Amino acid sequence: LRREPRLLRLLIGAAISGAGDWCYGVVLVVWITGRTDASPAWIAVATVGRLLPYALAAPIGGAIADRFDGRRVLVVSSLARAVLLLGLAATVANHGSLVIGLLLVVVAEGVGAAHRPTVLSVIPALVGEREAATANATFGGLMQLSLLAGPALAAAGLAVMSRGQLLVVVAMAFLLSAALVPPLVRTQVDGAESRGSILGSIVEGIRGLAQSPGAPAILALVAVSEFVFGAEGVAQVLIAADRLGRPASVGILVAAVGLGGLIAAPFVPRLAERPRLVVPFVLANLLGAIPLKIGRAHV
Repeated sequence: LRREPRLLRLLIGAAISGAGDWCYGVVLVVWITGRTDASPAWIAVATVGRLLPYALAAPIGGAIADRFDGRRVLVVSSLARAVLLLGLAATVANHGSLVIGLLLVVVAEGVGAAHRPTVLSVIPALVGEREAATANATFGGLMQLSLLAGPALAAAGLAVMSRGQLLVVVAMAFLLSAALVPPLVRTQVDGAESRGSILGSIVEGIRGLAQSPGAPAILALVAVSEFVFGAEGVAQVLIAADRLGRPASVGILVAAVGLGGLIAAPFVPRLAERPRLVVPFVLANLLGAIPLKIGRAHV
């Protein structure tokens, strides 16, 4: 980071963007909880509304990251989300339709799907292939910090301002993220914009993954862990409303998840350098089941 100040700016902007994502996610479920009397169905819809667009649009985001100028993608993504968050803030402040609010969130998540893949594609161009793994691990650690900071700021912010006002603050954070994107960030797209269609790039990527030994198994493990993470997010909202007395307390629970990841973050760069990553990955998922089992006995 000392040798490459552009990387520092890139990662700080990405961390701000990630914190904004988690912050407005907490505000969204608190709004849904208040409007629906903590309906599990509506909370699940809100959670799926945030996660599903990202999952579906992520392959497109990866293709965009490979084909277009990285700086332009990052700036446009952040600016678009800022505008959409301002629309969500107006909807929340004026007691607007839940459906309209969720549609704004779906579009915002779809637009943001290209952000993370683009950051990951830009990093090797800044630091070189030899240091890419360590830089990517640093990026992962900052994302864990975002997972801690975003929900914690949401819990604190909701104590002193309205939901609509906090969403405006998050929109300003996305504008700051856009402003921090460093100049002259270029992905290696020599002639990529003139290559085949994005759909063709996605099909080519899927074919490459299918031909890579072990890749389908790893993707299946990732899918299962993300499924559990999404289900846990719904449970956290219900626990916050039932056991902690106020829906906004979900920010504290989600921040605790980020704190655990932040504690582990210093060990990630060394793990990333290991030639075999399957054992740490599987072990992490098995260990992650322990607190869920313990928590079940106390809820």
